[in-house]
Amino acid sequence: MSVFHLYQDTAPPATIILDRYVLPPSDYVRVTLRSNEPMAGYLLKAVDSLDPASSAPLGKWSIPAHNTCSQYLQCGADLHTAVTHTSNCSKQSLVTLQWRPPAAYQGEVRIFYTVVMDYRTFWVQGAAQAVMVTNITGHVDNTNFEY
Repeated sequence: MSVFHLYQDTAPPATIILDRYVLPPSDYVRVTLRSNEPMAGYLLKAVDSLDPASSAPLGKWSIPAHNTCSQYLQCGADLHTAVTHTSNCSKQSLVTLQWRPPAAYQGEVRIFYTVVMDYRTFWVQGAAQAVMVTNITGHVDNTNFEY
């Protein structure tokens, strides 16, 4: 049996852009996956930064109405815990989604992604900068948050 997929160990041609890095559990973060070249596929999920090895997805994703090339994945009993591409769309260079933490969650979250360029070329475990979910009140400067 031959393996035709070629996992890449170089930096992925895509990156995640977040519109904020600190948020309360009742809010969401806008997540943009941007690639230097059109992607044939992608997969995104959020996990607790303190336990990334568990790979247990955290929170819920929302796909904006204009995004007809993404679909939800169900991990276990939870709905909308990950997002991937649909097979009926052409390659994309930009994907915009929203992610919301669980209502009672406080802690640090990382959004991980896989990018597929073609059947044989893909990158796994790309990660965005950490997002802090906290009940902090008052003004929070989201532009200069350091991990």
